[in-house]
Amino acid sequence: MNILFFSHIYKENGFSKHLTAIRKKLPGIAVSNYEKGFLNSLNMIDEATIVQINREFFPYYKSIKLESPSKEDLSNINLCSHKYQDKFFFALIKKDKETIDAIKKADFIVFSTYHDWRLFKYVKKINKNVRTILLLPDLPNLLINHSSLKHKIGRKLMSINFFKSCKHIDGLIPITDHLGEYMKKYIKTYLTIEGVVKKEDINAQNRINYKNSIVYSGGLARHYGIIDLIKAYQNADLSKKYKLIICGKGECENKVIQYSKNNDSIQYLGFIPRNDVLKLLPNSAFLILPENPNNSYAKYSFHSKIIEYLASGTPIIGYMYPGIPKEYDSHILKIDGDGKDVENELINVLIKYTSMSQKDNIEFGERAKDFIINRISENAVAKKIKDFINMLK
Repeated sequence: MNILFFSHIYKENGFSKHLTAIRKKLPGIAVSNYEKGFLNSLNMIDEATIVQINREFFPYYKSIKLESPSKEDLSNINLCSHKYQDKFFFALIKKDKETIDAIKKADFIVFSTYHDWRLFKYVKKINKNVRTILLLPDLPNLLINHSSLKHKIGRKLMSINFFKSCKHIDGLIPITDHLGEYMKKYIKTYLTIEGVVKKEDINAQNRINYKNSIVYSGGLARHYGIIDLIKAYQNADLSKKYKLIICGKGECENKVIQYSKNNDSIQYLGFIPRNDVLKLLPNSAFLILPENPNNSYAKYSFHSKIIEYLASGTPIIGYMYPGIPKEYDSHILKIDGDGKDVENELINVLIKYTSMSQKDNIEFGERAKDFIINRISENAVAKKIKDFINMLK
């Protein structure tokens, strides 16, 4: 069985260094990590030969050259051409013999994200017998968009073209059940998989010497609750016992910096490489997700950081927003409340859980880590995808 995977994976070191240097958040960090997990899982399917066609997301920074993953980075993966996704480059696919041959030989083609909509119909023109699968972490029409009018119009047009192209997709792997149901009028067959726990994400160390710190890592946007978190931390009077460590970038960065200057217990690390984040997580007492569960896209979303947090073995404090499957309920320290008063709800929950004993903290985190590994490890996801492929044959 030949599986062709169109991906957008960055080589971690070069990408993080570039992001830090230009002090802007380029598209593709979460998607790259998401895709790499699925790529590793595809590579574990028995009797499957995987071909990867990779092109990174940096359409607005085309002058920057970043390395694609090499064969050494992704064992047993064959790299072909990666000039296929932008409108300008799309025409070149007809001249790319290696890519055309890979499409002709494929039994299954896996796409990731709505950005690849131009390819959905085209690959079936080349290979009418191929079956297509779409990994779907989000949708262009459901994202919160604070960009320019021109960008919003472009996203609207992309949405229209994407939905029209979905009739050429045979199977969908959405990130939440709600997203799968939303897409059912376009793609009837779906299997929900919220992500993949990669081996590199799993903390194998004992947390017995963790530090008294509460960590938030991710986007510094107001709708993620970062300002509510800082205010709640200060008003809960936790500074003598716990540090609040923040890393990431976004619209509230300057405010976060100011808070850290005014309070020595608030430490802002800036945007740090993902590997450094993974090292930080298990050395902390708690990880926190303060995002309001009432955001319009909440039921269509599942944050990849939940997987990384659980795999670290450190307890998560957060809202059980609608996109999180109910099976996670007993593995997250839930914020009590409906999100109508996030700051006060955070104050109450911070006071409640920071009184947890070290023994209970470690045991809760270990149970959560075992849960996520059993649910969506690379091997577990490989079995799910194999069954899904067999159903689509």
